[in-house]
Amino acid sequence: MAECLLKLEIMKNTFFLIFTLLTFNFTFAQNDDWVTTKDFEKGYKIDFPSKPTSQMQPIPTAIGEIEMYMYILDNSAKVDAKNLVFMTAYTEYPLASFGDEDINSETLQDNLLDSSVSGAVSNVKGDLISSSHIKFNGYNARNAKIEVAGGFYIIMKTILVQNKLYMIQVIHNKSYDGNQEAKHFFDSFELIKTN
Repeated sequence: MAECLLKLEIMKNTFFLIFTLLTFNFTFAQNDDWVTTKDFEKGYKIDFPSKPTSQMQPIPTAIGEIEMYMYILDNSAKVDAKNLVFMTAYTEYPLASFGDEDINSETLQDNLLDSSVSGAVSNVKGDLISSSHIKFNGYNARNAKIEVAGGFYIIMKTILVQNKLYMIQVIHNKSYDGNQEAKHFFDSFELIKTN
């Protein structure tokens, strides 16, 4: 039970890091007006409407410090922006933190993914509008929509690949729910081979 609570704490810590800035290595490729961001080390690529900022944030936890790597495009200063923030996040949990539990256990993966959603809701003091269990390239994942104060939605997809957590998020005004720009962003996400 203590290990499960520890995992819940780790997942809750992931969401509040959305605006912290640090630098790490990455590559970009221009694709029409969109910028394809490829991170071979983390094993994914995605299209942003323009060049994002790269960031890394150490997260203190009961099992020690873990690192979260993010790309963020903050459009909140743009008056005509439909989507205020585009973000991807990646973290790798030490396998030792799972103790004797099998990382491929459906129950464990469900708990971790559900905790990432509930942690996000709690951290922004929002209301969960929807959450669905999905598969992404055969991996367990979640789609979620969270309503936050001020009339905004956070749309997020969370994918668990063994001990690697990938998170894709867009924050937009509720009036732009389902917009094509956000759809393009989510649809462009791909896991890529790192070897």
